[in-house]
Amino acid sequence: MASHKIGRNEPCPCGSGKKYKKCCLGKEIEPVPNRAREFNEEIAHIMDGREFQSIDEAQELLDRLTEMRNHAPLEDFQGLSPEQMMRMLHFPFESPEVLSFGEVLDHEVEAPILELVRVILEAVGEDGLKATAKGNLPRALCREAAERWTNTVEYRWWKEPGDIRKEEDFPELNAARITAELAGLLRRQKGKFYLTQRCKRSLAESGYREIYPLLLRSYATEFNWAYRDNYPDGLDLIQQSFAFTLYLLARRGSSARSNGDYESWFQRAYPDLLHQVDANYSYRSAEELVADCYTLRALVRFAHFLGLARVEPVSDSQFEREYLVEKLPLLDECVRFEPWTLRAASLDA
Repeated sequence: MASHKIGRNEPCPCGSGKKYKKCCLGKEIEPVPNRAREFNEEIAHIMDGREFQSIDEAQELLDRLTEMRNHAPLEDFQGLSPEQMMRMLHFPFESPEVLSFGEVLDHEVEAPILELVRVILEAVGEDGLKATAKGNLPRALCREAAERWTNTVEYRWWKEPGDIRKEEDFPELNAARITAELAGLLRRQKGKFYLTQRCKRSLAESGYREIYPLLLRSYATEFNWAYRDNYPDGLDLIQQSFAFTLYLLARRGSSARSNGDYESWFQRAYPDLLHQVDANYSYRSAEELVADCYTLRALVRFAHFLGLARVEPVSDSQFEREYLVEKLPLLDECVRFEPWTLRAASLDA
């Protein structure tokens, strides 16, 4: 039977979520490997024909092989080892041998989220700010924040400030306010917002150079990224692997690249995530759903919103999310990967 020829407008089989003509047309496409199966086959090959004096001797060899495997760099992980990936996934803030986060930055910070937090903290001030009955920011402040936002940040498909009637009409402001509370900068008491003592101390000692790292940590680990979209359950790994996204940007982001590249790198590192998506969720494939969700959550609403990368739309369509992604200097200042962690950066990017 003749093999199916991939149409130019069909989804690319590499799993990027893009059309074949805009992705791997003309390139050799390799399937995503099953790393567990490969490892088992490798072990079976090494153990085949060997004679052991005891079960303990065989187990000792198996343990050594497993240890070597866990510390060997893998192409699927962009040069990271399984051990490094595990540390970044489960202990990103407790793994200085892999990466570290600055607590007080050396330079003043510019980031979309910080512009909004700055508006909030200035409005709260020493006297506090009355909250709405739902515990949100008042309408006047939301509109003021929108005026400053549209004047300093390029955002598409945005409402006019006068159309904002409540905090939920300004999702970025809503996310900034929630993150500030999670970071311990704001508290609500008896219907008013107040600055915490921690916030006052940080502002007095180091200003927003100390405030920003608190926001980064809280947004990455406490703010629920799924809160702002309707993607199916099972995609929490996109947020949990935020440190891998930072690594991709640190390694690959010196020049502008398509968001499809980042989607492909992410899916190659975590191919099992495709099995967590309900195939009946929509007309799109699991690959398309994961890719689209990754771009929205990890690139647009994390890396761009936190000022770590420039994520610029290259299409006027709201529904075909195509962007150029390039890291910003803030990334290298607030997140430091150990030199041996980034040794793969010398490879052809």
